[in-house]
Amino acid sequence: LNRAQSERMAAAARERGLFLMEAMWSRFLPAWRLVQETVAEGHIGEPLVVEADLGFRRSIDPAPRLFDRALGGGATLDLGVYPVSFASFLLGSPDAVAAQGHIGETGVDEQFAAVLHHDGGALAVVRGAIRAWLGSTARVTGTDGWVRLPAMMHHPAHVDIGGPDGTRERVEVPIEGEGLRFQAVEVHRCVREGLIQSPVMPLDETCAIAGTLDAIRAQIGMTYPGE
Repeated sequence: LNRAQSERMAAAARERGLFLMEAMWSRFLPAWRLVQETVAEGHIGEPLVVEADLGFRRSIDPAPRLFDRALGGGATLDLGVYPVSFASFLLGSPDAVAAQGHIGETGVDEQFAAVLHHDGGALAVVRGAIRAWLGSTARVTGTDGWVRLPAMMHHPAHVDIGGPDGTRERVEVPIEGEGLRFQAVEVHRCVREGLIQSPVMPLDETCAIAGTLDAIRAQIGMTYPGE
């Protein structure tokens, strides 16, 4: 649920020499990897702004986990983790967080929006909702172009890349099945090679992302039992 729990899990795995990885399946999809490579290789210049959101409207019902505070429900942890992880993938951890949100009648956050400030001045604008249909896209704007993921940004089938001269290219990156196999392949690779964490989704970054989510929840007043 939070950074403290994540750090305890990471410490326990390291002490025992056991493999542990956050199952952030989107991180391993071809589309997300292509975006990261496009940015890392300088094709859009210096990344300046990341905009990402994920949201849909569900009927209020305390029975499903999404609306149950005791089961870690709410928009920030369930859906907001995808935009936040996407921003971390490209910009690293933020050095400042400003957030607003709404707590619904079942006690969980139904929507939130946050601005993350990163070292060097880059910004990430992230949103999540379980009571509102959002665009559910993601875009990275750089000094020399941009790259965009369509809805749904957590499992897209193509990537759009734009240049400063107005050029635009669509790269098709279809996934087989539901897309979960890519993280499974990574786990098999790491275990075969004797690694105790994945370089694609390292433990320190998982803990840092949990810390960003903690900061967002603190500002919107969302806590869980035991915190």
